[in-house]
Amino acid sequence: MVYGSALEGWIVRDPETDPHEGMDALFETIVKEVPPPRARVDAPFRMQISTLAWSDYLGRIGCGRVLEGTHRRGDELVRTSTTWNSLERDREGGDWQVTGSETSRSAHLWVTRGLEREEVDEVHAGDIVWLNGPTDITIGDTLSAPDLADPALPPLEIEEPTVSMFFLVNNGPFAGRDGQAVTLRQIKDRLERELRVNVALRVEDLGRPDGVKVSGRGELHLGILIEEMRREGHGVLRIAPRGDHPHRRQRTACSNLWSSSPSTCPTSSQGIVSRSLLSARERSPPCTTPAPGWPGWSSASHRGLIGYRGDFLTDTRGLGIMASRFVG
Repeated sequence: MVYGSALEGWIVRDPETDPHEGMDALFETIVKEVPPPRARVDAPFRMQISTLAWSDYLGRIGCGRVLEGTHRRGDELVRTSTTWNSLERDREGGDWQVTGSETSRSAHLWVTRGLEREEVDEVHAGDIVWLNGPTDITIGDTLSAPDLADPALPPLEIEEPTVSMFFLVNNGPFAGRDGQAVTLRQIKDRLERELRVNVALRVEDLGRPDGVKVSGRGELHLGILIEEMRREGHGVLRIAPRGDHPHRRQRTACSNLWSSSPSTCPTSSQGIVSRSLLSARERSPPCTTPAPGWPGWSSASHRGLIGYRGDFLTDTRGLGIMASRFVG
């Protein structure tokens, strides 16, 4: 355990005796306690894509950790795609299959140095690498050397969307006051760019002349996209979200998403938080008490909780803790 002050810029092992200066104790502790990556340097090259980025000049860029071997820029590699056999998949049993492979070459390799990406000519096992070259690269793809037998790794789980809302051309009372990109074509272009790297996002054109349906993994997922579009100058009208879990799409045309919302707050704020959660159609009364004087709540409508987090922190004077998880 180490102790420090971010404001004053020091970390020490013993706050009573060590001088309060420098970060050496933190870095020495990392070197001593954190094990090196489990990687085989002498094996054929293999890595799995876990993150995506986009360049208007180069196209899609994949990021992942090199699991085995060494790779030089321009060397031949094989991209292997895999998929789960069904939505109700058994990940412990390995219920997945290979869907295709292609041979290509790497065009660019980057590693992160500090806060910047630095282009390199060679990467080794254990490195976290950004790679450009294979076409249609996506999360979960395995990149490997051509001489590696059976290179495919199990696909990574991509959480399905659970909340959807309509993004419409702004014709509300605040239309024209903010934003320059306000047409449906501009909104669609921005969402298409987002789909290049945001693999959990879904955009459906329902034939409406004024908007599209956008589905994401929850309030935070859609909230980040909305805030990015707002800062980029997009004027969009958003319709209140609804539950959109994939396992229920064939059973009902419109469902309501429920979240387990464990919330703790001081007793002095219990009344106003209770009223707010009841207005969000809370399913059950307060049921958990993590500490004396700190009551908690359980399930609430996800639709009713969207936008409430800021009010919750205000009501509890910043002392409240709130989280949510899909339950049905």
